[in-house]
Amino acid sequence: MNHTLKGAFPTPVDNTMAQLFAYEAIRRLIEQPEQVIGCMLACRDPGTIQPIPLHAVAPKPFDWELFARMHGTELV
Repeated sequence: MNHTLKGAFPTPVDNTMAQLFAYEAIRRLIEQPEQVIGCMLACRDPGTIQPIPLHAVAPKPFDWELFARMHGTELV
């Protein structure tokens, strides 16, 4: 699922997961909108997709030093 990071083509598993997430997102929006608005869908166990409230996702501070190293720039 990290083909975008490696620059490779999506695998059949990537395509299947994308279809499964799209299907689940639409199904849940139609059947249970109050349970998925403000949530993200996550695959916790194989074959199990669960909504996770966005406020429960811990924010990660942006690493400016890592960004500068990756892009060959200096922090001012």
